[in-house]
Amino acid sequence: MNDRFAPHKSLALACLERTFVAVMLACTSPTSIAAETSEVRGAVSIGIVSDNKPRFSVEQQQWLDQRNRTLTYCIDNDWMPLEGLDSSGTHTGLSAEALRLFSERADIQFKLVQTKSWRASLAAAKERHCDLLTLAMHTPERGQYTNFTTPYLHVPNIILGRIEAPFIESIGDLRNQRVGLVRGYAFSELLEYRYPELQSVEVEDETEGLKRLQNNDLDGYITTLATAMYHMQELGLADIKVIGRIPMDWSLSVATRSDEPILLEIMQKLVDSLTPEERQNFESYWRNIKIEQSVDYRVVWQILGIALFGASLLFYWNRKLNRVNRQLEIANAALARLSVTDDLTQLGNRSYFDREFRKSFQWCQRNRNGFAVAMVDADLFKGINDSYGHEAGDHCLKALAEKMRHHFRRETDRLARFGGEEFVIFTTFQTAKEIVERLDKFRNAVADGPTVWDGRDIKLTVSIGLATGVPEPDDSPAHFLRLADQALYAAKQNGRNRLEVRAIRD
Repeated sequence: MNDRFAPHKSLALACLERTFVAVMLACTSPTSIAAETSEVRGAVSIGIVSDNKPRFSVEQQQWLDQRNRTLTYCIDNDWMPLEGLDSSGTHTGLSAEALRLFSERADIQFKLVQTKSWRASLAAAKERHCDLLTLAMHTPERGQYTNFTTPYLHVPNIILGRIEAPFIESIGDLRNQRVGLVRGYAFSELLEYRYPELQSVEVEDETEGLKRLQNNDLDGYITTLATAMYHMQELGLADIKVIGRIPMDWSLSVATRSDEPILLEIMQKLVDSLTPEERQNFESYWRNIKIEQSVDYRVVWQILGIALFGASLLFYWNRKLNRVNRQLEIANAALARLSVTDDLTQLGNRSYFDREFRKSFQWCQRNRNGFAVAMVDADLFKGINDSYGHEAGDHCLKALAEKMRHHFRRETDRLARFGGEEFVIFTTFQTAKEIVERLDKFRNAVADGPTVWDGRDIKLTVSIGLATGVPEPDDSPAHFLRLADQALYAAKQNGRNRLEVRAIRD
């Protein structure tokens, strides 16, 4: 999923926060730092009620019984607050809470297989020493030996730099510079394919990457927003800031060994059992980290040497801290918006679709209104990327999204980028003829208006698959989406640049 970090204002706020924390760290007592770190480490409980038990088939129950209802798993030891090991070697973090929830729901025991690093965990999964990876992102290479459930957590992917580094518009601004990434992480494989001009530098873990960035051994460091917030606070790294956002978020799933397909079915049922509230609690687990520090007046006096100046500086700092906390609240709100927005097109992303699609469907179901979902796919888009380059392709996608916004701006219209060059539109309607006419008008506008890039006209067309109907109590949103996808496939097969319609019932 393509994202570009649009609102530089929120980046500037993050920079201001870290700059101010650098001053406050010098004047913070060791007791208060220890207390704060302990508070962050202690935020383990998500507070989820585990009463949504999945129903396993007889074959799945037998498979579990043959293994004494015990599954082994591997983790990343240094990826807090998402997952890690505490000082006693106990699995902690968000993934530990997810496994606790799954264990209560399905009467399954999860046994940790400890490894030295994330790379070692991947090797253990490949060699069948563990059954699961608790938080993993799909890549072509991993797909050769693991299967993946649908993602249950989405985390923004960011670039860190030193405090003096400029903000960047895109990752391409770092070409020919040293960019660090933990060895074995999914984006190492994906970025090497998409941005071969980057000087990728692999590090063993998050702590090493941050320290090398601080020591100027790296020009940038790619990580998640969640783990960056945690480690920067834990290590007291105040001279590092967020300088940009990677145009791809972490979509994290449970990875299962590919030679046990029944295991994938079991874990998928457990992931499907998560309620929207539980998924939101997972998102809140890593996002709600606040910075609160107390000031030690004796240190201020020692540093400044003048009592009057120290008191004045303390007053100024207190006012500044209040302002930073207010700005942090604004930044958190902006992050909440970013987490459901595709920054390339400014449409909703998959998280937005997952949240809004079911809500819109259920509203139509309750009120007996017509519900329509259209899958929109840019025709032969790979040829545009191959002929004109990825930047031209991104420009075409932004132009396509703008036309989509122009034609679908009613209060009940919802637009999202489904992935790559595929989009989805879902809305209510009074008559099926009305929504068909709106979609055909949009399709013709795309075909009749070429996109201009670097002085050249790029012709773009779209194929659309539409599913319509009034949802009955037994209908599901997945059924509507599946019909729309079938209609899109028919549109592609029947010549492209056309609209195919499927009614739920005649």
